[in-house]
Amino acid sequence: MIPKVSANGVDLARLLKPGEGPTLEFKRSTGELREGLQTLCAFLNGSGGIVLFGVRPDGRPEGQQVTDQTLRDIAEALDRFEPPVSVPIERLPLDKGREIVVLRVEGTSDSVPFTFEGRPYVRVGSITRKMPQEKYEKLLLERGHAKRRWENQPAEGLRLKDLDRKEILRTRELAIEQGRIPSDTSREILINAVMHRDYSDYGGHVAIVVFDDRIEIRSYGRLPSGVTLEQLSGQHLSKLRNPLVAETFHRTGAIEAWGRGTNRVIDLCRKHGVAAPVFEERQGFVIVTFKAPIVPELGSEKARDGIGENTRERGSEKGSEKSSEKILRWIGEDPDISAREMAKRLKLTSRAVEKQIGLLKERGLLRRIGPDKGGHWEVVK
Repeated sequence: MIPKVSANGVDLARLLKPGEGPTLEFKRSTGELREGLQTLCAFLNGSGGIVLFGVRPDGRPEGQQVTDQTLRDIAEALDRFEPPVSVPIERLPLDKGREIVVLRVEGTSDSVPFTFEGRPYVRVGSITRKMPQEKYEKLLLERGHAKRRWENQPAEGLRLKDLDRKEILRTRELAIEQGRIPSDTSREILINAVMHRDYSDYGGHVAIVVFDDRIEIRSYGRLPSGVTLEQLSGQHLSKLRNPLVAETFHRTGAIEAWGRGTNRVIDLCRKHGVAAPVFEERQGFVIVTFKAPIVPELGSEKARDGIGENTRERGSEKGSEKSSEKILRWIGEDPDISAREMAKRLKLTSRAVEKQIGLLKERGLLRRIGPDKGGHWEVVK
């Protein structure tokens, strides 16, 4: 926080002693008002600061005559800021009727970047410079995202009663049953991927991609400004891209503390003796990679503990011979047996069993009798 300037001579001397710097600027008089407000703009775009009119460059206070016209000139010049700012005009009396004019602003506003007379400025040490175009455009995007995000826009024409509650609950239960909601490390990363995805681009997505030697969880959108890949592996503050989505997860208990998700994942990997995930940015995505070879035999403990439905399905293609024989035998013994019951016996997911049934049908070993609901499978002799 930028301190207030007191009329006390001791406090003023203490303020002036260090000289000009990242948050302090001296101007001999309001004859340099334009230059002073350019610096004020830089302070608004940074950590805040104070511009003193009536102080020599060497830090000696000499003051100036302050008239009603002086105050009108300052007020009129302050109207040239975009977005508009409210800057109180403070006056510190000296001797012989002379005064120091103080303009003080705080930084870290949600309205950054500010411009003065159509130009943005930035402070570098004790020098005020025009802000680079690339930085200005980046700050504009961040400001737009902070105030107008997809998550805080109304869904026009829709009401809560339009939501199909039964379908929502059915989808959730089906996901749990089929193992599509992963646990522990992958679950933590997947939640982060959903919370931090950049939803402003409709072409973006969150995906779980399975390879022979690794599993990648991809989330569209780069890391928030000020957060680096290296920081994800250590202690770091959380910067929420979608605060309403994040708060929803927090209220359900899916996350316990901000900024601990990636650290918790690394700790869990170490606890289980596996390599920590690799974090990277690639083509606009944040990607987290787990080294996880696909195990052919799905009946093994390692395969059952694999991450994601795709892992189980890919493994089922390699280890499906014995499973398919069991499926044919069970259907022959009980044509009304359900895929869920067979999945339970095989320790697979219902989806994996349904996939194998489809393959058996394509091979001419099974045929469907009757409709999907109320019918049954029959083994072709």
